[in-house]
Amino acid sequence: MANVGRAVLQGGLSLKKILLALCCSLSAGCVGFYQQPAATAPHATLEAIQGPNTLLNGGVQMYWAYYDPGCNDTAETGVLGTRKGEVSERFLLIPDRRIYVNVMSSGGANKEGANALRSCANLVSFIPAVGATYQVIQSVPVSGCVADITDKTTGRSPDSFRREAVVGGCSP
Repeated sequence: MANVGRAVLQGGLSLKKILLALCCSLSAGCVGFYQQPAATAPHATLEAIQGPNTLLNGGVQMYWAYYDPGCNDTAETGVLGTRKGEVSERFLLIPDRRIYVNVMSSGGANKEGANALRSCANLVSFIPAVGATYQVIQSVPVSGCVADITDKTTGRSPDSFRREAVVGGCSP
């Protein structure tokens, strides 16, 4: 059931149906959630912001966090949240442990004069440091997409940053 929201995309359904399926799967309790630390506990911050994007109205970006490259749900990992349009989201991360951030963008795209559903997914990983603030940015140009993590202080990717293969439970 953890892949319900992602598997729906392969059926070519409308964005409204995809969002409905995602909401139903989340509210049914069959999807794990990343256990963010308390604001008073040691943590790093991850800001999810929109990169260059060709989806109509910016589309929707969904975020998951795992401790393995196969995106397997556990009691500690799973959904981080969603972001629509240009509104950014903030998530607290447990520091000093490699985290795999799965980002999926979905929305309408103007294809040869007609609107069509388009989605793409990326998996990136890094080891967040206590007190640091990072930005996850997924760019969705006309074709393909890419996600980056940058340290907000330096404007560069952390040394531990890696782009990972989108496999297993990470793929849409």
